[in-house]
Amino acid sequence: MNLSEELRQDADAGFQHAATNLVTNLKTELAAFQERVRNRPEDVKIVARPGYTGAGALGVFELLALSLLGGAGWIAHRKTGK
Repeated sequence: MNLSEELRQDADAGFQHAATNLVTNLKTELAAFQERVRNRPEDVKIVARPGYTGAGALGVFELLALSLLGGAGWIAHRKTGK
């Protein structure tokens, strides 16, 4: 009678199981990679792509938008007195 609810629960359980396996496998592979780098550093070469600045995903526009939102929130907070 509750077939759709049972299907949803089964799907949720399957997703949780898959996510757990994914995290476990990722940790295992990361540990193996770290060990390979430690034992044979000459096999790994890390280089920055041309034009890479290391600034992440925030550009001037995003920083300006965050500043404006933060300022508006601060002003609203002061006006309400909370």
